[in-house]
Amino acid sequence: MKVDRSSGCQACKSCISMLFIQQQQIYTTTLMDIMCQLKTHLNTSKMGQQGQRVPTGILGQGTPKRQRPTHQNDAVHLQRRVGLFSGVALIVGTMIGSGIFVSPSGLLVRTGSVGISFLIWLACGLLSLLGALAYAELGTMNTSSGAEWAYFMDAFGAPPAFLFSWVSTLVLKPSQMAIICLSFAQYAVEAFVSECDPPVAVVKMVAMLAIVSILCVNCYSVNLGMAVQNIFATAKMVAVLIVIGGGAYKLCQGNVQHLQNAFDNPAPPFGAIAAAFYTGLWAYDGWNNLNYVTEEIKNPS
Repeated sequence: MKVDRSSGCQACKSCISMLFIQQQQIYTTTLMDIMCQLKTHLNTSKMGQQGQRVPTGILGQGTPKRQRPTHQNDAVHLQRRVGLFSGVALIVGTMIGSGIFVSPSGLLVRTGSVGISFLIWLACGLLSLLGALAYAELGTMNTSSGAEWAYFMDAFGAPPAFLFSWVSTLVLKPSQMAIICLSFAQYAVEAFVSECDPPVAVVKMVAMLAIVSILCVNCYSVNLGMAVQNIFATAKMVAVLIVIGGGAYKLCQGNVQHLQNAFDNPAPPFGAIAAAFYTGLWAYDGWNNLNYVTEEIKNPS
């Protein structure tokens, strides 16, 4: 994706490089959780076939149903090492990533109006807030890791849950990681190559190197991954505050020419508005990632 250099800044380049620790930790934890839950589900199925009594499911309400296997009744238990600060840092680190730095220009181009783009940003923020509140409630009701996997298992049973998990592991998460790492590599290479467009091969090599490095950090130690995550999340918050402070300073100087007549342009077509919503929601993405590691939170309720 071609990045508009005029809309970038040095703070943006440093911020995007900090997103990968959180994303790779979520991806690795999700894959390990799926394998543990699959093993538990197979063992539970064998128990049912051998004539042993299977308890009623969480949503059964009196209907005999196989109970969804959880780590609480399995031999495998995840250590609760994620505290309040680490949990907040995980959400902040995944939400403040490549999307917020590369999406504004694309959203403005699709809408063609500063005023409409602001309204779309507000609408996307409201939708994300409602989704985050819903996931917070689900996380306190069901303390099993896996997020959507656990909720699909409770509501619809094993087939839809495992189908979603494998689609997420093989398609959705790798696609998100590819977009994020390519955006990071684009900014990182442009910091050293300013005379021309960075070579595509170099960008892809830097992206792959970043993924491998973060994978090694998370595989080596959970505590190390959390420490790096907390440091990077704090640094990203500082960088975002610098960008916000710079914008506020420009507004105080009277640079409001782009805000004048914000709604004078003709309304964009419906397809452009839909694409703009998708761009805005991508920038807000990450509010559900803490539910993937609910079992590792010290006090999830």
